[in-house]
Parts: sequence; structure tokens; C-alpha cells
Amino acid sequence: MEQIFSNFGVKPILLTAQIVNFLILFLILKKLLYKPLLKLLDERKIKIEQNLQNEEKIKQQLKKVEHESSLKIADAKLKAQKIIETASHEANEIIAKAHQQAQYDVDLIIKKGKENLLQEQEKVKQIMHKDYANLVILGIETITSEVLNLNDHKKIIETRLKELNNQNLS
Repeated sequence: MEQIFSNFGVKPILLTAQIVNFLILFLILKKLLYKPLLKLLDERKIKIEQNLQNEEKIKQQLKKVEHESSLKIADAKLKAQKIIETASHEANEIIAKAHQQAQYDVDLIIKKGKENLLQEQEKVKQIMHKDYANLVILGIETITSEVLNLNDHKKIIETRLKELNNQNLS
């Protein structure tokens, strides 16, 4: 074996010293660097796993919130549609009541106008009857002033007024 070492130019004492140095360095690195590095990597792995679990929980919560919000939005849309329909129906009822009230007011005004017109016509008729009676009396007086007495005048006037009333009533 020494011959092999000498052919390759390896000195056994130096090789043994290098092996001992390597083992010492290996033990020091294992103790001081490798174990803390493995511990740090394990901690990092645990944090990553926890973050992945948290991410999955957050995704589930987000889906749940999105679903709930879409349900609330749909419900709000239905409520808004019902409110719009109710308001439209109430507006139509108010318009219909206003039209009815307006028609009632118009009918009332027309009725009062007709009543006033009939009253005025009746007043005019009464005035005309009085005027006509006065004219008749005046005419008769001038014609018959010398022939008839007061009782005859009254009878003629009453007869003529009855005739006029019968004509106006028919």
C-alpha cells in the first residue's frame, strides 16, 4: 500500500491529518451550521404549510362571502323590484283618484251651472209674465177704459193669465 501511495505522491501522515481535519471540520459544521440550517429549513417548511392551509381557508371564506353577497344582491334586487312595482301601482291609483275627483268636480260645476241657468230662466219668465201682464193690462185699459168697470178688468186679466200659464206649462 505504501507503494501505491508513493506512486501517486500521497504521504500517509498528511492524508491522515487531512482526514482528521475533514472529520473535525465536518463535526464542527454539523454541530454549528448543519443542525441550525436544518432547523431553519424545517421551521420554514412548517410556515409554508401553515400559509398554504391559511390560503385554503381564506379561499373558502372568500367563496362563502362571495356567495352570500350574491344572494344579498339578488335579494336586494327583488326587494327593489317589489318597491318599484308597489310605487307604480300606488301612483296609478293616485292618478285614477285624481281623474275621478276631477270628473266629479267638472260634473258638479256643470250641474251648478245648469241649476243657475234654470233659476235665471225662471226669473226671466216671471219678469216677462209681469211685464206682459202689465202690457196687457195697459192695453186693455186703453181699449176698454170707457166700456168696462174694475171687476170686468180683473176677470179678463185673470182669464188671460191662466191661458198664458197653461201655454207656458205645455
